[in-house]
Amino acid sequence: MKKKIAALIIILSLAFSVISATKHLQHHNQELSLKSYLGIFHILKKNTETNECAAIQKEISFYSVGCKKINTSEIISNNSKAKYSGIFELKGILYVLTSDGNLYTKSDGGFHFLKKLDLLNLDTSIFGGLLNSIFVPGKNLLITYSLNSRDQNRYLLLTIFDAKNFKKINQIKLTNTNTLPSQLGGGMAFDKENLYLSIGVASQDFVDNQSQEGLNPNSLYGKIVSIPLNKIEEKIEDINIFSSGHKHLQGLLKTKNAFIGVEHSVEDGDEINLLKISKNYGYNDFGYTKHHMANKKTYYFNKNRTLYEDPIYYFTPEAALSDIEKCVFDGFENNYAYNPCIIVSSLAQQSIFIVKFKRESNAEIIPKNPTVINTEKIQIGERVRKVKNLNEKNSLFVLTDNLNIFFLTFVPK
Repeated sequence: MKKKIAALIIILSLAFSVISATKHLQHHNQELSLKSYLGIFHILKKNTETNECAAIQKEISFYSVGCKKINTSEIISNNSKAKYSGIFELKGILYVLTSDGNLYTKSDGGFHFLKKLDLLNLDTSIFGGLLNSIFVPGKNLLITYSLNSRDQNRYLLLTIFDAKNFKKINQIKLTNTNTLPSQLGGGMAFDKENLYLSIGVASQDFVDNQSQEGLNPNSLYGKIVSIPLNKIEEKIEDINIFSSGHKHLQGLLKTKNAFIGVEHSVEDGDEINLLKISKNYGYNDFGYTKHHMANKKTYYFNKNRTLYEDPIYYFTPEAALSDIEKCVFDGFENNYAYNPCIIVSSLAQQSIFIVKFKRESNAEIIPKNPTVINTEKIQIGERVRKVKNLNEKNSLFVLTDNLNIFFLTFVPK
């Protein structure tokens, strides 16, 4: 009986709110249609909903998707303009880093401020923004990639921290730039020997001199570079170029068999690339993209295409790919979609994509020469900045530019 009375009170309250809104609109000589009534009721109902994952697509072809939203209210209140630059787990504790250099740790059901990392360098530079970060468990290191500035110059900087206490160990100055702080890359990955970092071309203009730096063998712009992990705590004189001709790689994934990156293009044609040492990927000569210029002409990137590596997949329309992660699925063996796969995130399409490869000997291992046979889009409803699996099967952390963090679980159909 008490429940019925409580429900009646809620209904009456909603009805009263609708009547009040109606009178307000009529007072201003505005017509109120049936559609307007329903719209007001929908807004009032939405405010009482507790499903914080309502925008996330729950059903796709081969999976049912579960979702839990993690409390990030303290992160949002500290700096709503920041973006996520990394998430990692250390001794069972979950940490996230934001682009303003703040480190948060998860406890009591949400993330709470721990400390601000020391990202200034010895030249007393101004910290401009954290672009990415990566945790290297074998070395117990946290490595960040940031944009700093001094006087009128900007430069890109790697900072190495001891993950036990987050104290700064070393800094590596990569390159100077006086260009606008955009298209700077930031994808990071590692194997037993090396740290890999993508440095963007640092130009949004596709015809200026800076945009051609990816094809310049003497420049670090538009390259993936490698740094030996056993020397990363020391002063480093030489940085090795792994591959060239890149525009803006934001996500790298290094597995036992393959090295894969996701890269922004110009207007569409964002790429998934199989990365190989000493190979050139063509920007700004070649790409599956175009640019509509102010004079209404269309510029196509099709110069010398036989000289460059093709992507293994490209997206149309624009996806603005931001990150990449391996799939860690279990219990899918009887599902006909059981194939090796990766998960990539999209800013422009506010989604994640499960990208499936042709199966070779083992369905859980990405082949050395992967062939994409299918992509499945899962709508998130917010610009997705980072995706991360922390060795928990059938799950994924999704970090968005609204500073939300969703924990997704996948169940085979």
